[in-house]
Amino acid sequence: MSTLLEQASLVLIPSGYKEDTVYSVIPSNGSGDLSFTRASDGTRINSDGLVEVTPWNIFGYSEEFNNAYWTKVNTTPTANTTTAPNGTLTADTLVSTGGVNSFLYKILSFTSGAVYTLSFYVKANSAQTIRIYGGGGGIGTSANLNVTTEWTRISYTFTPSASGSFDVGIRTNSSNVDFNIFLWGAQLNDGSTAKPYFPTTDRLNVPRLTYQNGGGGCPSLLLEPQRTNLALYSEQFDNAYWPKLNSTITANSLTSPDGTVTADKLIADATTNLHRINISVFTGVALTSNTLSIFAKKGEYNFFYFRESISGTTVETFFDLNNGTITSIGAGRTATITSFGNGWYKCSVTATSVTMNFGIGFGVAQTDGVSSFLGNGTSGIYLWGAQLEAGAYASSYIPTTSASATRIADACSKTGISSLIGQTEGVLFAEFIPSKTTDVVNLSANGVFQTDLNISYDANNKRIGINFYVNPTYIIAYFSANNSALLNTKIKVAVAYKSGDLAIYINGVQTNTSTTTYTIVSQLTRIRFNQNNFTGSDSILYNQVILFPTRLTNAELALITTL
Repeated sequence: MSTLLEQASLVLIPSGYKEDTVYSVIPSNGSGDLSFTRASDGTRINSDGLVEVTPWNIFGYSEEFNNAYWTKVNTTPTANTTTAPNGTLTADTLVSTGGVNSFLYKILSFTSGAVYTLSFYVKANSAQTIRIYGGGGGIGTSANLNVTTEWTRISYTFTPSASGSFDVGIRTNSSNVDFNIFLWGAQLNDGSTAKPYFPTTDRLNVPRLTYQNGGGGCPSLLLEPQRTNLALYSEQFDNAYWPKLNSTITANSLTSPDGTVTADKLIADATTNLHRINISVFTGVALTSNTLSIFAKKGEYNFFYFRESISGTTVETFFDLNNGTITSIGAGRTATITSFGNGWYKCSVTATSVTMNFGIGFGVAQTDGVSSFLGNGTSGIYLWGAQLEAGAYASSYIPTTSASATRIADACSKTGISSLIGQTEGVLFAEFIPSKTTDVVNLSANGVFQTDLNISYDANNKRIGINFYVNPTYIIAYFSANNSALLNTKIKVAVAYKSGDLAIYINGVQTNTSTTTYTIVSQLTRIRFNQNNFTGSDSILYNQVILFPTRLTNAELALITTL
C-alpha cells in the first residue's frame, strides 16, 4: 500500500486538523486540504477513550484580544506585537490603565457544580503579577499569579456555585497595580486541568477525529447529520426535571465517560416496587422515529432498563451491565449496547411513533425482565449522558442543561481540485464504517447531471451502491448483494474508471466490471463526503479516502481493498 500511495494525487488519512480544515497527507502543500463546517459543538472519543466536546476550548478568538469578542475595561490590546509560544507573530500586548478597574473578559454560560479551568499564556518585560478573574456565580478570582520575562501558562480552576452567564478573564493584581504584558492563547475548558491549547476563531467548525474502541490507534473522521437532544439536564439526574419513583439520586458519585466526576448513582429505595427516574412527559411531539440513549454502569445491581409509556402502552427493554448484553427487547423496538471502557456502556432503544404524548424512564432492575423488586436504599447503578433524539439510531452525545441542544450537520468537501482528479481515468478508494443509510464519497462536476461518481451505503437493504454517470448517461449503476454484516463494520471500496475498462472491488473481491466506453464532457472538480446532489447525510466514520489519477491494475485494486 505504501508504494501505491506514491501514485496517489490525494490522500486523506485522518490525523491532522484545525478549525475549518481537515489536512490531507497528499498533497502536503495544503492544496488538497478539505474544507469543514458544522457551526456547532460536537462530541468525539479522544485518544484516551473519553467522551470529549469538540472543540474543547470554549473561548473564541483565543489569539485576537483586540477583537470585539473580548470586553476591555481600562485595558488596551495591541495585536501581533511579539512572537508567541508557537513561534508565530501572533501574541498581543495588553496594557491596563485603571488599577482595580482594569479587566479583559468574556461573558459565558456556566453550569452550577461543573468544574472549569481557565488559562492564558503570558510574558512581561519585567516581573509582575496579575489575577485570573471570574465574576458572579461564585467563580471568584485567583490569587496573584507570577508573570516572568519567559512565556508562562497560568491557570485557574473553579466550580461555579450557580448556573448562569458570568464574565471570566484577567485583571490587575490584588494591589491593583497596572500591568503591561504580552498575552496569547486564551482557553477555557471543562475539567480540573488545562487541556492542550486549541486555537479558535469562531470555534464551531472543528472536525471530529474520533477514536473508537476505547481510544488509541488511528482516528477516524466522524461526519453526522443534524440532531437535537430533547432531554434536558442530561448529566444532572438530581434536577427536579427528572422525577424519582421509589428511588434517589446521589449526584457526582463516580467518574463518568468524559473523565470527570459527574456520573450520578440511581439508588432503589427500601420498598418492593419499580425503581426509576422519569423524563418529563413530552406532549404532542412529532417524531417519525425516536431514539433514547444513556451511558450506564453497574453498581451493586447489574441490570438496567428503559421504560416507555405511549398512549397507555408500556414497553420495557433490559440490559445486562455486567456482561454488556441486551437481555430483552420491548415490542416494536430495536436496541444497542456499546462498550465505552471502564465498565461503561452506551445503551439505546429506538421506536417508531407518531405525534402523541409519551413518557420515558430509566430504571434499575435486580434481574432480567423484572422491574419491580425490594431495594435496600443504598444499592443501585450509575448513569450519565441521557439523550432523546429524532432518528433511527443513537448519534454522538449532545450535552444539555436547561434547554435542548442541537448539533448541526457536519460537512466536508473540497472544490477546485480538477488537477488532483483523474479526468478520463482514475480510482476512487474509500475505507469507512457506516452507521445507517449514507452517501459515502462523491466526485463530481459543479452542476447537477453532469459527470458524477458516487459510493453509497444502503442500510435498509444492507448493500453498497456505486453510480457513475457522464452527462447524464449511466456508465455503472451497481448494487452489491445484500449483506447485513456490512453495517457498523469496516468496508473498503475501490472504483476504477477508464473508458472501456471499469471495475469495482469491495473488501478484496472484484464485484463488477464494465467495458462501456465514454467521453468526459465536463471536468470533475470536487470531492464531497457524506453528501451528493440528491440526498442528505448520515453517520459515518472515515478511515481513508484516496484518489489515484490513473487506473490501477486489478491486482492493485484487490490489494488496497483487502481487509
